[in-house]
Amino acid sequence: MSASNSQSNPPPTGPSSPRQESTGLGDTELQKVHAQLMREKSEPSEGYAPLPLVIVFLFAALSFWAGIYIVKYSGGFSPMHYDETKQFSATADASPKVYDPVVAGKRFFTKNCVVCHQATGLGVPGAFPPVNGSDWVHGADERLIKILLHGMNGEVHVNGKPYNGNMPSFVASKDKDIAAVLTYLRTSPEMNNNAAPITEEQVKSIRTQFPRTTPWSGPELEALYGTK
Repeated sequence: MSASNSQSNPPPTGPSSPRQESTGLGDTELQKVHAQLMREKSEPSEGYAPLPLVIVFLFAALSFWAGIYIVKYSGGFSPMHYDETKQFSATADASPKVYDPVVAGKRFFTKNCVVCHQATGLGVPGAFPPVNGSDWVHGADERLIKILLHGMNGEVHVNGKPYNGNMPSFVASKDKDIAAVLTYLRTSPEMNNNAAPITEEQVKSIRTQFPRTTPWSGPELEALYGTK
């Protein structure tokens, strides 16, 4: 370098500029700081949280109660479960319910007999005889029980008029139910008959005496008991 250049660019004078001090943290110190920050964060989790056990147990208990309630009060989901004798009140009635054969008999009649004999009990002319104000209903107890147990076909004369229909057998029904429906027909003011009720013991006796598998014929019953 020439002397002229050295003189034209003299070295700077005055105090030197401050140096940039480093943090002085090494790798070990940085790892400690990073670990401390990680401890303060929440643990990673899945996208959903499981249900609390309390809610699970409450749901199970509710399902169990609902199952018991349905079994106890559904009545087998039968449309005929309605019971006219059941009493509802604000307080539970612990007294035993009294069985009313007329009420039970009406329920049986509504379920099984109105298709042929009609809800009024007046029957269908020429086919199904009346049970409302009927001389056969007023007639022999044994004849009525036989008809209900085993059925009947062929021509008969009821209240002086001919009928020729088929009466099905109700042999599979309980003696109590057969006695109830006959008692309803014979004693209820709705059917305009005035005869003695039929007992469960009477039905049981006829069932035992006549273990029949075929229906009675109209002429056969008229020969045994007459036309009234």
